Amino acid sequence: MEQTKYRIGDVANMIGMSRDTLRHYEKLGILSSRREESGYRYYTDQDITRLVTILYQRKMDIGLDDIASLSRTHHDENQLIRIMDEQLRREEAQIRRHQLNIARIRMTRDDFTCLHSHVGQVFIKELPQAYVIVPHTGLSESIPLWFRYSSDYEGMDMMYILDEFSWKEQNSTMEIAWRNTELILKTEVRDLVDYPIEEHTQMPEKPTLCLSVFVISPERIPRQEHIRPLVEAARAQGLLTSQLIYSTFTSQDLSSEQPTYYLQIYLPVF
Repeated sequence: MEQTKYRIGDVANMIGMSRDTLRHYEKLGILSSRREESGYRYYTDQDITRLVTILYQRKMDIGLDDIASLSRTHHDENQLIRIMDEQLRREEAQIRRHQLNIARIRMTRDDFTCLHSHVGQVFIKELPQAYVIVPHTGLSESIPLWFRYSSDYEGMDMMYILDEFSWKEQNSTMEIAWRNTELILKTEVRDLVDYPIEEHTQMPEKPTLCLSVFVISPERIPRQEHIRPLVEAARAQGLLTSQLIYSTFTSQDLSSEQPTYYLQIYLPVF
């Protein structure tokens, strides 16, 4: 049976590929063409079928070097399986990177959506369900620790730094004292991080119902003008308050030359 002869321009138009790419495939030895007596290059049905296989492998992001290597072996299924396994691992790693980035984007978007809606306004909020990665550290030490964990374990850059303070009213002023700082990871992202989280790292029992507020502050330690509206709102509703407050910062304002923290403050109520 006489085979159809496809000239290079016909093939390029048929599959949406440039002539230069077809010529490059020929130079690599993964595709072949023939020449008519007139000197025109043409491809046969078998060549087109081979090109379908090449394009399918390229759709899987199989490299040209690997395709060329396969073309030099004869029915070496083991080599093909090895190449597929390597590519599968690369694709799965890329999916994981995308999942991590989606989680980062969602968390940041949620934080800033809440910040935009509630800055300066008191609202009811539960403490986040989280795992305690570092239960005790200092204000200054927490940042280097965050960097260390973020460097050693993929995904741990999604940790929050949770500061704990005590407060008391003294002669119409409010005294605020730092007590502890924890590094916490929200339970919703547990399966996305490489850190070996154990059940005992669950956040210890804390009052979960809180009054909360977002504030923009020049420092990480909340001020009395940030806490007083929470206390007054609790008293207006007949709620008892804890003498502890918790604070985390979403980020800093990069557009400001001065330190500007976006704080979320939690006051447990009963």
